[in-house]
Amino acid sequence: MKEQIKIINLKYLDEISTNVDFRKKIFSLFRTSVSEFKISMPKALEEHDYEELGELIHKAKSSIKILGMDTQAEVLSVIEKKIKENIVINNLQGIITEFLNDCEIAVSEIFTVEENL
Repeated sequence: MKEQIKIINLKYLDEISTNVDFRKKIFSLFRTSVSEFKISMPKALEEHDYEELGELIHKAKSSIKILGMDTQAEVLSVIEKKIKENIVINNLQGIITEFLNDCEIAVSEIFTVEENL
């Protein structure tokens, strides 16, 4: 199973709980959040609503940290800071697209993990 898991790292989740129902709830919440991000982030970008995008990014960081998506969380932290400081971000669309793609991979990995619970 380890070779199938490349985006998520469940070390933190392992430390806080091994309860199967808790894990399933966390995974379900993550899938719901990803569905929201896939709609809301591109919309905020298209509308140049950087305040909304910043709020979504802040929310996303919480969702992905519990799943050990540390690299993605670091990227989002930088983006969030730049948005707050009104700094132009090169290739913001590409960064958000890559983040959403990583979230889709994470969702697939979660299904693999759930099959083995």
